[in-house]
Amino acid sequence: VAIERFVREKYSQSEEFALINAYQASITGIAKDTEKEQEYIDFLTWRESMRTQVKAALADYTASTETQTETEA
Repeated sequence: VAIERFVREKYSQSEEFALINAYQASITGIAKDTEKEQEYIDFLTWRESMRTQVKAALADYTASTETQTETEA
């Protein structure tokens, strides 16, 4: 859920669907466009990078709050 906020800040749902549709059209040969394929691959790479960063930040936050809670107890 957290990653969706980052995605929507950069890409609207319509823009994301446009990337997907252009990619699908290209790889199926309906409208071959290697630039559109690369745009979607770049999007997926960026999204995975965001997912990794958010997951790491949440893990760090959880670890720090657990440590803080243990220290206070």
